[in-house]
Amino acid sequence: RSGSWPRRFSGLGAAMLSFAVARSIQLGFGGRVGLHSVVEARAFYAIDPEKVGEWLNLGGDTRSIQVHQENDQIKRGRFFWMQGGVDVSATYQKITAMMTVGQVLTSNSSWRSISPKFYLAYQPTDEIVIRAGRYIPVYGINLPEHQFLIKQFLALAPGTERDAFDVQWNGEKWNFLIGYSESLLVSVIGDIEKAYHAQAQMTLNDSHKIGVSLWSGDAVTYKKNMVGLHAVLGWTEKFYTLTEVDQVQTTVKNSNPS
Repeated sequence: RSGSWPRRFSGLGAAMLSFAVARSIQLGFGGRVGLHSVVEARAFYAIDPEKVGEWLNLGGDTRSIQVHQENDQIKRGRFFWMQGGVDVSATYQKITAMMTVGQVLTSNSSWRSISPKFYLAYQPTDEIVIRAGRYIPVYGINLPEHQFLIKQFLALAPGTERDAFDVQWNGEKWNFLIGYSESLLVSVIGDIEKAYHAQAQMTLNDSHKIGVSLWSGDAVTYKKNMVGLHAVLGWTEKFYTLTEVDQVQTTVKNSNPS
C-alpha cells in the first residue's frame, strides 16, 4: 500500500466491499476504497474527483417510507421521513475533517439545520488513525441499516451522537480500536454517560469478518456494561449475512442513598 489508506484490495467480494465503504465514511475518507479509478462508479460521488481532486467529497443520505392501507372501508396513507443529511469531508495531507449538515427529527419528520456529527482525523501512518469530535462511538457492526434496527436498543443509534475520541489500528487481517466518549444531556439519552469502549476485528479468507466489542459506561443515573460479538459473513458476491449478539447489563443508581 502507498498513499492514503485505504487504497488496495485483493480478492474482496461484495460483502467486504460494502463493509469497507461504510468504514471509509466513518474514518472520513468519503467512502473511497479505490472506486475513484472506476468509470462506472463516477455516480458514487456528488463531486467529480478528477475536477476538484481527491481532497474534497460531498454526499448525503436520505431514508423514508411510504405506507398505504386500502380496503372496502378505508383508504389512507402516510409518508415518514426517517433520515436525511449532507456529509462533507475534506483531506489535507494526513488530516481529514468531516461534518454532517442537517438532521431529520423522526418524531415529526421535520428538518433542522444543525451539525449532529463532526470530527477531525489524523493518520500518522497507513495503519493508525486518531479521531476526535462528535459522533456515534464504534461498537459492533457500523452499517446504517444495522444501526437503525439494532443500535437503537443499545443507545447508539442516530440521535445519540457523543463527544468522543478514539485511536484505531487497521491492518491487513486485524483491526483494533479503543476510545472514550461522553453523551450529551440534550440528546435522546437524556443523561451524561462517560464511557470507555474497545473493539477487535479479524478478517478471514477475504470474505468473512468477525469481531468483539466492549463497553463500560457510567452515567448520573445508571451504569452500563456491554459485551458484543458480531460478524459479516460473505457467502457469495451478492449474498452475505450480518449478525450481532450483545449482552447488556444496566444498573440503576440509587437516587436517594441512605
